[in-house]
Amino acid sequence: MSSSLGLLIAAITGLYLCICMFFVFQQSRLIFPGATNDSRMLSSVEHTPLSLNSNDALLSGFSRHFENTDNKTVVLYFGGNAEDISLMLYLSDELGVSEFYSFNYRGYGSSNGSPSEKSLIEDAWAQFEFLTVQKEISPEKIIVVGRSLGSGVAVKLAQQVQFNGQSLAGVVLITPYDSLLAVAGQHYPWLPVRWLLKHPFDSLSVARQLNVPALFMIAGKDRVIPPHHGQNLAQAWFGPSDTEVFANYDHNNLDESPTFYPLLRKFIRKVSSEYQADDGENTP
Repeated sequence: MSSSLGLLIAAITGLYLCICMFFVFQQSRLIFPGATNDSRMLSSVEHTPLSLNSNDALLSGFSRHFENTDNKTVVLYFGGNAEDISLMLYLSDELGVSEFYSFNYRGYGSSNGSPSEKSLIEDAWAQFEFLTVQKEISPEKIIVVGRSLGSGVAVKLAQQVQFNGQSLAGVVLITPYDSLLAVAGQHYPWLPVRWLLKHPFDSLSVARQLNVPALFMIAGKDRVIPPHHGQNLAQAWFGPSDTEVFANYDHNNLDESPTFYPLLRKFIRKVSSEYQADDGENTP
């Protein structure tokens, strides 16, 4: 009896360790599954293709320029973990800004390299420098927008900008999280994710330091990133912030709400009027 019990315990332990090892080696594929760009979207929407060297990777991206607006704000967009950012070429019309920029993560679209938390944060800084140095765009005119996985990238970029003594116009976080560690812990409570997760994306600890205007757009029925994770982040934010919870929408259809883009445009107008007032310009 004791021998059989010992074998059962050994078998269960072995199976559990195998599951843990599977999580360790497969987590990058779960967090960074990759996405291709829609060729029909690329051919149907006028845009400027971009290439950017970032350390050991060549990033592909896009930009759009809008002449029919008085708002001089520029958006730098970071997408979700399986998002085709080329779809934002069409949706960027809804933002009411003068310029829109977005780059594929490593291993996404035509970008080469392997994605990781460290590399995505480094690449975000390279994109910011591309805008501010090569394009000579003032940081105070840039709004960083991050969706889902990209919210963590946006938060870390905002931290780097502030540490560098510069200021962004604002940050928009769509279906954000406090940390991927906390989200993974909720989805896999039976795994020791604290010791297994290689890409924790801890936004919560950073939020307490950031003095930049922020808009949190949270899906009330989100099962991928349950809403309390975004609410935790919003409550910890040091700077001025607005939080909108879309009660009847989930992780993937949040932007189908009829109030989504009006609220986003309202925030953009508010923060842009603040930096334009500081510059002595007329507000739109």
